[in-house]
Amino acid sequence: RRYALDLRFANLENGQVVRGRVREIAKSGEGIMINVGAERNAFLPWEEFGPPFPVPLRLGSVRNFTVLRKRRLMSGASTVYLTLRGGNLSRPGGYFETLNQRFNFTNQSVKEFAGMSREKWLDA
Repeated sequence: RRYALDLRFANLENGQVVRGRVREIAKSGEGIMINVGAERNAFLPWEEFGPPFPVPLRLGSVRNFTVLRKRRLMSGASTVYLTLRGGNLSRPGGYFETLNQRFNFTNQSVKEFAGMSREKWLDA
């Protein structure tokens, strides 16, 4: 296995093993953000926690992750998907497209919430 030496997103490769710290649940609620020492946090989707049973992770815990895929965002920034699953890194057709659609918030507006108190609860 290859271990990261220079942890800039541009230098990460699929299959590379990186050491990371669990930072937070992603704002989308679809996984967790992992600090791998790069300019941005990487993303670990729930689906990549590893079969047959999910690996327990606590905020602040440190462990090795495998780079699953890099993706260039429309803003020009990059995001990196991580996995804890062993074996082959290939995924079924449409897997990443589905992930990308679920996490694409570029067309959403929050104007309606401008000026709303942070203490106010909303029913949804």
